[in-house]
Amino acid sequence: MHHRLTTPWARRVGRATLGLSLAATLGACAAVNSVTGRGWQGAEPDVPLPFDAAIAAGEERADFVVTVDAKGASLEQVRETARFEATRYCLLTFGQSDTAWVTDASGDWATARGEGGSLSVQGRCRGR
Repeated sequence: MHHRLTTPWARRVGRATLGLSLAATLGACAAVNSVTGRGWQGAEPDVPLPFDAAIAAGEERADFVVTVDAKGASLEQVRETARFEATRYCLLTFGQSDTAWVTDASGDWATARGEGGSLSVQGRCRGR
């Protein structure tokens, strides 16, 4: 059975509800852009991270590799830098931040050491 808004009052209420919903949605978008003044693209950590890092997508866009210019630092020392880059990538690419990290036999993040002491970790953006 198909119901329609047939009375003038019902049509006005329906239009008002739609208008308020659109206004709230646009207001939320403006609030996100005002957080940094640049929107999500300019997302930066509240406290500067101790290492520079770069992220590269894998064959599938959900897969990525974070390479941290660690100069020989341990995984524990660079973990937050890698986590920030992964979170930003997953949010900007898929709209969520849940990440599955590639792990070694101990269950900790698997790492690869590069030239100059860089440290690389791999992960995958997961949907919720």
